[in-house]
Amino acid sequence: MKKRPVFFLLNLLNLLLACWLGGVLASVFASKAANPNRAGWLLKILPPNPETCFRLGERASGTAYRYFSMAVRINPFYSPAWYGLAKTCKASGQRNKALRAISIYRFLDPSSPGPLLCAARFYMSEGAAGDAFLCYRRYMGIEHEKEPLVFDELLAAGVSPQEIARNVVAPDMGRQSRFLAHLIRRKRLADALSLWNSEPHALFDDDTRMYFCGLLIRNGKYEDALSLWRESRSRQYDGRMVTDGGFEWMPEDVCLDWHLKKTGGARVALDSENKIEGEKSLFIGFDGKSDPEILISQIVPLRGPGIYVLKAWMKTDALSSASGVFVQAAGFLCNGPDERTAALTGTNPWKPCQIELAMPAECGALQVFIRRRPAGPGENITGKAWIDGVELSKK
Repeated sequence: MKKRPVFFLLNLLNLLLACWLGGVLASVFASKAANPNRAGWLLKILPPNPETCFRLGERASGTAYRYFSMAVRINPFYSPAWYGLAKTCKASGQRNKALRAISIYRFLDPSSPGPLLCAARFYMSEGAAGDAFLCYRRYMGIEHEKEPLVFDELLAAGVSPQEIARNVVAPDMGRQSRFLAHLIRRKRLADALSLWNSEPHALFDDDTRMYFCGLLIRNGKYEDALSLWRESRSRQYDGRMVTDGGFEWMPEDVCLDWHLKKTGGARVALDSENKIEGEKSLFIGFDGKSDPEILISQIVPLRGPGIYVLKAWMKTDALSSASGVFVQAAGFLCNGPDERTAALTGTNPWKPCQIELAMPAECGALQVFIRRRPAGPGENITGKAWIDGVELSKK
């Protein structure tokens, strides 16, 4: 019974000492402005702890190297301290020590995305591109959705698309396509062209090719777009200026093919019975329940300025509206001519139609339309129309 006051006092002293030490540590770690040097003596009375040394090193100025070194001596497998040591050595100009420390940091946790990304950035900042490329590649293998981040960081660092493709992206075909698509989304036309011209085209899937073709067209790179189109769609391309003017394949809505604007109240299909050339023609059927707009178009690269002749064949059967089907041609993204044929209504056998256009030098492409404009409120259209043999030539 007499020993209880002694135990009580000892417990109270232990509690007060713990609170005091906790307060001192909290004052050290709570703010970056706090001076960790005044708490260094705590390491002499507390059990060795690499995390405590690391925290002190993070907030130290002139003694950070000492604390990080102490942390790795206590536990060489404590990876954050090696990263802190690498940053400290880099800041003091000790490049070789910095690279050694970051290599150990990466080695200790080779499968975690965070350390891989930190190591990649560190290597890039030190000019060790080979090690950086390796870390970036492994990082993307784990964090697939972070590919755009890696691409942007490397491009911002001045790495060429070819270097990225061969050292970070290769040999993954899907990733090559995603890299080209990333350049397209970022509107980096020159980089996308550079990548396309330097890498085997078989590495890029068809969807990405067509996406790239659209970027080329929008930027007036018609020769590049035509070259890509010839390679990707050799069966549709027969050397004529208009792709698939005989409508042997359904419009794909890509690149230099026919583009079809979706609309209700009409059916667009291929017809193998009514035709002028080849095996098929383009058929448009109206259901009589609406007054739809029809807009089928194709962008055609030109062969320099001059007089161009657009020819087509059209046939109709019982088109009930006064607003019929016609062919139109206009300069694409330029101040060029805009001409159209007369609209066909009612019933007509196959009829040829023709447009002449004087294309100026500023127009590198022509847009060809097969269209029908709505007649107006309250007027629905029934009937059928066929188009075939669309051809453009230069006089």
